Amino acid sequence: MSFLVVGGCRAPTFYVMGMESNPWVQEPAPPEPVSDGVEVLGVDYRRWASGAEVSASRRLGRVQVRGSALWVVGAHGGAGTSTWAGLLDAGDAGMSWPVPAVPGEQVRVLVAARTHAAGLEAARAVAVEWLEGTVPGVELLGLVLGADAPGRRRPKPLARLARDVSGAFPVVLRVPWQAAWRLSQPSEAHRGLRVRRIIKTINKINNDERKSS
Repeated sequence: MSFLVVGGCRAPTFYVMGMESNPWVQEPAPPEPVSDGVEVLGVDYRRWASGAEVSASRRLGRVQVRGSALWVVGAHGGAGTSTWAGLLDAGDAGMSWPVPAVPGEQVRVLVAARTHAAGLEAARAVAVEWLEGTVPGVELLGLVLGADAPGRRRPKPLARLARDVSGAFPVVLRVPWQAAWRLSQPSEAHRGLRVRRIIKTINKINNDERKSS
């Protein structure tokens, strides 16, 4: 089953077909200086409410978790969950939803995926599954989208698909190709300026959400 995500042009608000109203609440987060001189990225974080009448084409597993408020979930194999969990000091849920072991508790999830077609479609399926409202206690924080090949230019079909999939997440953070990561352990992953800015941005969003919950 396919899902069409449509939207406007610049800074769009996206809709999933079949929904009666806009589920997004705009919460702009402008860049802010930090003590080490690395600025967070200028992103518009949009909180999304689950419970829409949609159906996922594929589903992740479930795993009960304790001890961490932020978890990285892989939309597919090889998405980089262990690397990002190490960079963010977060939990690694693999390809499963982290379900709080204690009823009433909440965890936040960052989905990881690659920019090839299979990865993008898998990421969209994860977002739609969450939107169904079948994963209680889980808040969808966003998507970290890692380049699957060197270079900045992608084939037009992949670029269009990436734009569509981006509308299914509160925020999408794109990571350029990291050649050094192929040769290192997750705990030793190289942190260039872009990666450090992404880490700062994710941590800021996570901390802001924790304070507001």
